Amino acid sequence: MKLEESISKIKKLLTRSPDRIGIDLEGGTLKYVKFSRHAGSLVLEAYGLIDINFKEASDEEKEQVKLFLKEICGKSKSCGIALEHDSLRVRRMSLADMPDFDLQEAIRWNFREHIECSIDDYQVGHSPIPEFSQEGKKALMAYGVSNEAVKEYSEYAKSLGLKLVSLEPVVSALGSILNANNLLSDDKHTVSLFIGEDTAYFTVLSQQSALFSRPLTNSSIKSLVSLFAQQLGVGGQQAIVKVGEILREQTLALHRGVPFALDSANETLMKQFRSQLVIETQRSIDAFCIMYGLDKIDEIYVCGLGVAVPGLVEQLNHALGVATKIFDPFEHIPAVEDFDNTLQHRRFEFSIAAGMAVP
Repeated sequence: MKLEESISKIKKLLTRSPDRIGIDLEGGTLKYVKFSRHAGSLVLEAYGLIDINFKEASDEEKEQVKLFLKEICGKSKSCGIALEHDSLRVRRMSLADMPDFDLQEAIRWNFREHIECSIDDYQVGHSPIPEFSQEGKKALMAYGVSNEAVKEYSEYAKSLGLKLVSLEPVVSALGSILNANNLLSDDKHTVSLFIGEDTAYFTVLSQQSALFSRPLTNSSIKSLVSLFAQQLGVGGQQAIVKVGEILREQTLALHRGVPFALDSANETLMKQFRSQLVIETQRSIDAFCIMYGLDKIDEIYVCGLGVAVPGLVEQLNHALGVATKIFDPFEHIPAVEDFDNTLQHRRFEFSIAAGMAVP
C-alpha cells in the first residue's frame, strides 16, 4: 500500500462516523454502547457487557458474541473500537505550521525513537490544542500505532460481524463522552482518571482537546490482584476471586448509597493500593502543570472498574485537595422508553465504550 493510501485509510478510521456501536475490549469483558440521535440530541439505546476476553476467545465463542451483537445493532454494522496496543504512543508535540501531509510525516518522524517497528509501518493521527498554539507553531496531541494493530482491530471487528469505522485511543474516547455530558469547558482543566482491569490512564481535557495523557504504573485492577496474591500468599486465581468479591460488594454499596466496611487485613491492602494511585496521580498532575505552566487542575472524574475500590474516591479527594467524583457516562443522556437498566449499578465501567459510540 502506498504511503498516501495508508494515511488516507488511517485518517478515515480516526474520523467519527454516525450510527455506530461503541466497543471496549479491555480486560475480561466486552462492553458495548449504542446511541441514536433524536432532534439533534444523543439518546441511549443500549449498553451491556459480555464476560469474555474476546482477544483470546475461541472461534465458537466469537461466533456466539457475533450473533448476540447482531440483535443489538440492527441494520447498522458500523462500530468504533477503543485501541489498546503495545505500539500505541500518545505525546504532546509543538510543530511548525505546515501542510497536512507534511505534518503527518513530521509526527511520524518524532515518534521514530519511541517505537519498535519500522517508521514505514507506523501510522499517526493528531488533535490540535489551539489554546496553547503560538504564531508559526502548532500545539497538538499526537498518537500513533502500527499497521499491524490497525489490521488486528479490523479483524476483531470482522469477527464481531461489524465494520470498523473508528479506531481511537482511550484518551479520545474519554474526551468524547465527557464532552457529550457537557462536563468540559475551556476555562477549566478536567482530569479523567480511568482505572481498568489491565490499564489505568490519567488524562487532562478541555472542551476543545486532550491536553495531556499518561498511563499510571501499578494502578490497574490487575495490579491490585497481584498485591493481594503477594501479600496474602495465595495463588493468582484465589486473589482474583477475593478482589472480585470485594469490588462486587462495593459496587452494590455505592448503588444503594450505604457504606461498605472491610476487615482490617483487606483494608490495609486496599489502602496500600489507594496510596500508590494517589502518588501516581499527583506525579501526573505535577507533570501536566509543569508542561503547561499552570498551578493546578480543577476537577477529577474517576471511571472504570477501579471506581469500586473501597475508599478510593474519598482518599483521592482528601489527599489531592481536588474535587473528585465518580463519572457516570449516561447521567446527562436520556434513554429510550422501556430501557433495560439492569446494569445501572455498573454504569461507571462503560465510559470508554460510550465514548466510542458518540457520533
